[in-house]
Amino acid sequence: MLSISFQSIISGNERKVKIVIFPFQYDCNTNGLFPGIDDVMRSELIRSEYCEVIDQVRTYEFIQEAVLFNIIKIENADMKNMLTKANIVDLFAKVNLKILIRVAEKTNADFAIKGTINQFGDILRANIEVVQVKAKETISVLVGECESTEKIPEMTEQLTQQIVNVCKGENVQKEIDYIQCNYQQGNITYEEATE
Repeated sequence: MLSISFQSIISGNERKVKIVIFPFQYDCNTNGLFPGIDDVMRSELIRSEYCEVIDQVRTYEFIQEAVLFNIIKIENADMKNMLTKANIVDLFAKVNLKILIRVAEKTNADFAIKGTINQFGDILRANIEVVQVKAKETISVLVGECESTEKIPEMTEQLTQQIVNVCKGENVQKEIDYIQCNYQQGNITYEEATE
């Protein structure tokens, strides 16, 4: 128990970083092989123990609300029942950063992940944007490529690790302040603080 509390003090994680992953836009010949990269990324981020990922159903409800807000209703037609989930995701992929941030703020996320998956011949390319919600800007654009479907899990794992590193990089000062505060209060020794 002591080592667990020590680990949380050293890593500075009094709370996990909240991330919302928006459904990826797939511009490729899917054949049922590629969709789900965003789901795998969600699982990998949770497994990192640094991130708390916002529930997918809750995220989708906010996406649907944002998309329907921007569509003009024609002759009292119920657009909610006319659009499929895939259509809503495609419409949301085309929205600007301002709307994306507004949706991310509703989920109380610290960071938002938006991505597209493209296929060029046999090459699959993932373009991932990491948006810091509080700063209201894209802080990193990550790119991953693989030449075969067997390499997709490896590419996804590398991109996930890069996302975690970007989030940690943005939170370095907060973690340093947390460690210094614990040292000044006598909760950790000098050696533990420098480690």
